[in-house]
Amino acid sequence: AEVHESMYRDFGPVYSMSILGDDTIVLCDPIIFDSILRKEGKFPIGGTEGVSTFIDYYEENNVTMALNMFQSGPEWKEWRDSLNPDMFAAWTTYLPSIAQTCRKISD
Repeated sequence: AEVHESMYRDFGPVYSMSILGDDTIVLCDPIIFDSILRKEGKFPIGGTEGVSTFIDYYEENNVTMALNMFQSGPEWKEWRDSLNPDMFAAWTTYLPSIAQTCRKISD
C-alpha cells in the first residue's frame, strides 16, 4: 500500500509501474476508470484474460464452467447474466461483510 500511496502522491491518479516484469497502468480515480471503460464499448476487455494461471488450471482439470469467466463479448455476457439471480440474491449475506471490512481498513 505504501508504494501506491507514494506513486499517487508523486504522479497523481494515473501512473504506470512494472509489476513482475509487466508494465501496468494504475488508475486511482473511479471517474477516470469509468470513462475509460465506457470508451471500450459494450464489452470491455476485463482483467481475467491475462490470468493464465487459472486458465491453465481449469483447462488441465476440465473445469469448463469456470472457463466461461475468461471469455469476452456476447458469450461472456450471456454466461454472466445467467449467474446474476444467484449472485444478487446472495448480496444480503456477503456485501455487509465486505462493507464492514472496508470500513475497518479505512479507519
